[in-house]
Amino acid sequence: MIPLSPLCLVLRIDRLHDRYPGGWEQFTRDYWERDDDRDATLFHIDARDDAELARIIQKLEAAGLRLARKVGQRIEADMVFLQPPFATDCPWLTVAGGSARFTGTPDPRWTRHRILVNWGKHPPFGWLPSNELFLYAAELAGAGSPREILARALTRMAMTDMLRDDFSLLEIRHGDGRAALLHGYGEQHGFDTPLAITARKGFFDEPRGSGTPYRNFTEILADGWLAESCAGERPAAPFEGITLQEVI
Repeated sequence: MIPLSPLCLVLRIDRLHDRYPGGWEQFTRDYWERDDDRDATLFHIDARDDAELARIIQKLEAAGLRLARKVGQRIEADMVFLQPPFATDCPWLTVAGGSARFTGTPDPRWTRHRILVNWGKHPPFGWLPSNELFLYAAELAGAGSPREILARALTRMAMTDMLRDDFSLLEIRHGDGRAALLHGYGEQHGFDTPLAITARKGFFDEPRGSGTPYRNFTEILADGWLAESCAGERPAAPFEGITLQEVI
């Protein structure tokens, strides 16, 4: 349950994972998050006035999210605009006492699973405060071994770290042996999504828009890409000494 304000937009978090360019990770970079802005299923954005709210909605619609435009419009919307008295017939949202509660069915692809690991003496990507990673159900699909699950989880962590660093690149490798670079600013290279994969050789000579755009991390993992240190039969040294303990 999340609190409502006089001008607010309520969004489904599972749809943000699936439809927002760059997924949930990019969304939280674009929209600052406070402790009371979300629960496990909903996120809300406050606006100071109608003009600011209109700009936010326009940007989100341009990103591919669908708005329930009026009370009683029972479409499979991704977001709902609410203002007092907060009336809505949205099929996945219930409003009572100035708060909103998700009453729909979450998309099972975005069920979050904890990946418990035992770290070696030199964990990759710096020392971590805990021994858990995570993957979504869609990212676990088809993983045939504990090593493959671990490789995907470590790749997701590497991609998350990449988005934290401006203009960073991540060396990745496909299951078929292709080497490439993943960068988190695809729109600056002519793509319509913030994630793009380009050939490793001649990256800076590539014409704008060449390569493969992706909306979110799950699409990249599902397409067979892994971080270089996690790919292949004999992964690089940082991968060694880490074992999968449990998937929860």
